[in-house]
Amino acid sequence: MAFSTLFCAICALAASEPVTCDENGCEPPNVLLLQTKQNVAPIQASWEKAQRELWTKLKSVKGDKTLSIKSIHDSVVEIAAAKLNVSEVSVDEAFKTLDKKGDGVLDETELYYINNVVLDETAESKTDQEVVALEHSEVSDTSAALLQTKKSKGWPSVNLGGGLIAQIFDGGPRYFKPRINVANSGASAAACIVVSLILSSNCYRYIYSNNDMCRCLPSSAVNGNGDIDWTWYYSGSGNHIYYYNR
Repeated sequence: MAFSTLFCAICALAASEPVTCDENGCEPPNVLLLQTKQNVAPIQASWEKAQRELWTKLKSVKGDKTLSIKSIHDSVVEIAAAKLNVSEVSVDEAFKTLDKKGDGVLDETELYYINNVVLDETAESKTDQEVVALEHSEVSDTSAALLQTKKSKGWPSVNLGGGLIAQIFDGGPRYFKPRINVANSGASAAACIVVSLILSSNCYRYIYSNNDMCRCLPSSAVNGNGDIDWTWYYSGSGNHIYYYNR
C-alpha cells in the first residue's frame, strides 16, 4: 500500500466527518467547500469590478467629452449576461434608449439621468406622464406589504425578451415614489431594467415602465435592514412595477 493511500485511510478513520480521498491524500468537506467558494467568488468579483469601472467611464463624460458605445459595448454585454442573464439584444435596446441622436456616441446630455440622481417629484411638470395619474389617484399601498420576497405572492415571472426574466406586480398598473427619472421616452421594460441596474449606479431592484418611460427606486430609499420607505399609487398611464434580483 502506497504511503499516501495508507495516510488517507488513517485520516478517514480518525476524522469526525466524511473525507474525500484520492492518490494525493484527503480533504474534509469544509475544505472542498472553501475551494468551491474560492472558485466562484472571483467570477462575481470580476463583473462587479467591471461594472464599477464602467460607472467611472460614464461619469467622466462631461462638457465636450463623449463616450463611444463601441468602446464599452462588449463590457456591458458581459456584465449584463453575468448579472441579469440577458443577451446582447437587450443591451443594444438599452443603448438605443440612451443614444437619442443615433450617432453611436453618448454625450453629457444623453447620460444626464444616468450620472445624476434626479428624483422625480414633478407633480407641477406638464411634461411628466404621471401628472394626471398623481392628481386623480388615491394612494394605493405602502411599503412592507408589497415588498417582493421569496414568500410573497402577486409577483409572477415575466419574460421580457433577450433572456431577461423579471417579476411583475400583477395587481394592476402602479407606480411608486420616490423615483429616479431614468428615461422619459423610448424605454421598454427590458431596456429600463438594463439601464437602471447595469448602467446606473443609483437604482435598487425595482423599476416601473409603460414600455416608454422608465423610473427606478433610488438606493437611498432602502435602509440597512432592507426595508423600503416608499408609497405606491395607481397609474393612469399604464405603468407596471417590475422587480429583478438574481
